[in-house]
Amino acid sequence: MGYSGRKPCDYKHHTRGRVVLHQQARSNHAVLQKARKELGLDFVAFDYGYEKEGNLVVWEAKYIRFSTGKLTYRNAALDKTLLAILKMYLKSASLPIPGKMDQQLAY
Repeated sequence: MGYSGRKPCDYKHHTRGRVVLHQQARSNHAVLQKARKELGLDFVAFDYGYEKEGNLVVWEAKYIRFSTGKLTYRNAALDKTLLAILKMYLKSASLPIPGKMDQQLAY
């Protein structure tokens, strides 16, 4: 047993579970996109889980907004975060990543 006192992870079972969760998440994509549109948001992160029966349960929706006034110092970090997420999406979709994107992430 490791530091946590738990038994070593069965990676084969763990991977299988991740595939099932990924398939469940993909099946809920349309519902979550509809919720995003109903909220009138361009970007949103849903915290969600599943009931024992497999039904989707949304705990909260976190939206992204740029700051104004005294909090504008946060915008640079938010901008860089969104750029990094976009780069990850482009890479995972095997789409070209604009060279300017790497320059912007380097600042």
